Amino acid sequence: MNNSYDNPISATEACATSASATLCSRFILKSYRFRLYPNAEQRELLAKHFGCCRFVYNRYLAERKAAYETDKTSLGYCANAHSLALLKKTEEFAWLGEVYSHALQASLKNLDSAYQKFFKGQNKFPRFHSKHDKQSCTFPDNVSVIEGRLKLPKFKKPIRMRGGVHVVGKVHSATISQTITGKYFVSLLFDCEVEIYEPNGKSIGIDLGIKDLAVGSNGERIANPKFLERSEKHLKHLQRQVSRKTKGSNNRRRARGVLSRFHERIANRRSDYIHKFTTRMVRENQAVCVEDLNVKGMESNHCLAKSVSSVSFGEIVRQLEYKCRWYGRSFVKVERFYPSSKTCHECGHVNSGLTLADREWVCPSCGAVVDRDLNAARNILDRGIEILSGCGTQSDVKRKRAEASGLPESVKHEAHVL
Repeated sequence: MNNSYDNPISATEACATSASATLCSRFILKSYRFRLYPNAEQRELLAKHFGCCRFVYNRYLAERKAAYETDKTSLGYCANAHSLALLKKTEEFAWLGEVYSHALQASLKNLDSAYQKFFKGQNKFPRFHSKHDKQSCTFPDNVSVIEGRLKLPKFKKPIRMRGGVHVVGKVHSATISQTITGKYFVSLLFDCEVEIYEPNGKSIGIDLGIKDLAVGSNGERIANPKFLERSEKHLKHLQRQVSRKTKGSNNRRRARGVLSRFHERIANRRSDYIHKFTTRMVRENQAVCVEDLNVKGMESNHCLAKSVSSVSFGEIVRQLEYKCRWYGRSFVKVERFYPSSKTCHECGHVNSGLTLADREWVCPSCGAVVDRDLNAARNILDRGIEILSGCGTQSDVKRKRAEASGLPESVKHEAHVL
C-alpha cells in the first residue's frame, strides 16, 4: 500500500494556521494509514483490546436500548462512563483492567457519536459489533512514533510499522484495526505541514459517469477500470470453493481467507486508482467543479446499482474536496438539479426530451452535435465559475435563450431514481 503524501486515506483540517508557516505552506491535522507488524505478544494484547472495546460497546448499547424500552430514558456518555468505572472494580469484570482505560472510554464516545448521528439522520441506528468482522480500537492519547515504530500505552515494546518515518509532527490519536484477512493497520492523526500549490489559472469541470469514470471540460476522458466486473468470474469460482466446504472446518476457513484477500486486492486497486486521479486533478487545476449527484437514487435502479457502487462517486467527490482544501485549491459543487446534460453548451437550449440512452444529440436550436458527457462537463465548469464569482445564477445570455425556447427547466436524469 502506498503511504506517500500524495495518497492519504482521510483528513481532518485544523482550524488554525501556524504563525510560523510561510505563505506557501501551513500546518493541518492529517490522518494516515500505515501497516503494522506486531509480534506474538503484541498480537495477543491487541486481541484483548479489540475484545474489551467490542464488549464495552455492545454492553452499553444494549443498556441504552433497554433503558429506553422500559422507562423511555436516554443514557448519555457520562452515565455509561460512570457505570464502566464501577464495572471494572468488580471481580467478574476485573479483566477489563488489563487494557488501556482510555481506549474503553473512546469506545463509549464512539457509541455516543453513533447515537447522535442517528438522531441527526446521518446514519442508521447503531448495531452490535461482531468478532467475525473487522476489529478496531482507538488510543486517544499517549501515542508516539519512535524511530519508525509505534509506541502505545500498555505495550512494553514499540510495534514495528511500515512508513513511520513520515510521521514528523505530534501524534494526537491512533486507531488500530485488524482486517478480516488478519492484517494490522494504524490510522495516525498528527500535525503535518503541507505546501500550498501555486495558482496556475486553470479550471476544470468534471462529469462523473459509468462508461467513462470521468470526462473533463478540457476533453480528457478517464477510463473506468471496472476492477470488480473484470474479477467477477474468479470471484464466483472462489465463492463456490467456500460453499462446498464443510461449515466449521479448517478447509472452509482457509477458503474464506483466500476469498477475503481477493476482495481486499480489488478494493486496494480501486482506492489506488481513485487517489492518483483525484491528486492529479487537484495538482493541475486551480478550481475543480463537480456535480452533486444523487448516488443513493441511482443505486435504487437494480440494473445500475452494482456499477454505480463500483465506481465510487461519493469517494471521488470526497477526495477532491479535502485535497482542494489541503492544497489551497477551489472546490465547487454544482447543485443537483442543474440540467448540465440537457443544456446545449453552445446556445443554452434545454433539450427536455433527452434520455439516458442518448449519448449524442443534435441541438434543435443551433444544430450543434452535442456529446452528452463532454457537454455536461463544460456546463458544470461554467456553472462552477458563476458560483465562485458570486453570481449564483446562470449567465444572462444562456438564461434568456432558455426562456426564449419556451421549454421548462428540466433536471438531470442522474438526479432521478432511474
